[in-house]
Amino acid sequence: MHAEPSVCPALFHASPAQSILSQVYPPFPSRPNSPTSPLTRRHPTMPLPLAASSSTLAIRKAAFEQAGLTREGIDDILNLTDEEFRVEGPLIAIGPLASPDDVPNLIELFEEAGLVYFDDFIEIPGGFPDWLVLYARHA
Repeated sequence: MHAEPSVCPALFHASPAQSILSQVYPPFPSRPNSPTSPLTRRHPTMPLPLAASSSTLAIRKAAFEQAGLTREGIDDILNLTDEEFRVEGPLIAIGPLASPDDVPNLIELFEEAGLVYFDDFIEIPGGFPDWLVLYARHA
């Protein structure tokens, strides 16, 4: 006679967390690009590329909105394209700015609205070589 192999009922009736396999083989650690990774949870936004040719202003979105500033208000002054006014998560990037005069004019506008340089916004000057690509992302 041929005996049937015995099967442990725990393999089939236990929850995945209680199964023998999960006790013997713990789950794999999360990978940096997986949805459960601490890195992904901390930085869910994409970095914004910065222009090498001219300045970009990086602004905290919350500070921009609390100051009552709007995209339309900035467009009235600069007539920006979608590539020149970018929002990614809690960060707004305005630039590359076409004229060198745009930077001090925007800084003055932001400070008059109550924003604080370095705490709420910062200028990221261009002028680096085209072979170097820099990115900005909210921390």
